[in-house]
Amino acid sequence: MDKYQAEQAQLPEQIDALERAMQEVRDTRQNAIQWADLMAEYAGIQELTAENLNLLVERIEVFDQAATDDEVEQTIRICYRFGGYIGERCFRAKVLNGHRRKGADNEKALLVS
Repeated sequence: MDKYQAEQAQLPEQIDALERAMQEVRDTRQNAIQWADLMAEYAGIQELTAENLNLLVERIEVFDQAATDDEVEQTIRICYRFGGYIGERCFRAKVLNGHRRKGADNEKALLVS
């Protein structure tokens, strides 16, 4: 009898967990549909405008630069609406000593690769 009662007590928790998992699947599916619809609408864009960017991108994350003596590295991640992160891009720039811009006495020029 104790085993039966313990099992009965666990069933509502298991049902709640399964319902949450099913809702997550439904949300993921809906996000995928919305992302596909959005991409279909903007598949042939020729120019990136502020409106296009706001519709396609949820946020852009720019991380702190990591510098060595001759190189600077910075990572940028783009989180797309309904699609999440598709990838991240790491930019590296060589520090060119002796290359100064007019009016910039202490600045070093960067060559991005």
